[in-house]
Amino acid sequence: MPKAIEQITQHFEPQIIEQIRKDGLGRDLVLESEANPQSEEVRLRNLLEYLSAQDSGFKIINWMCNNFAQVELLEQCGEFFKLRVPKE
Repeated sequence: MPKAIEQITQHFEPQIIEQIRKDGLGRDLVLESEANPQSEEVRLRNLLEYLSAQDSGFKIINWMCNNFAQVELLEQCGEFFKLRVPKE
């Protein structure tokens, strides 16, 4: 997986890549790579789903932050983001 991370770093926000760690949002990818210690590989589909979900989620959150005074991320699981915007 280190090779894959190196190759995708230039195409995605650093915050998304930095979350691929045991205590981050991409922990499932780390656990998958540890399950195969000889090659440290992950399924391409799993990596792409993570990147797609996080990239889309970050874009939506950034848009909301630019349009509302406060945005709270209540929950995130895969492609599901639960956000709260206080009433103005």
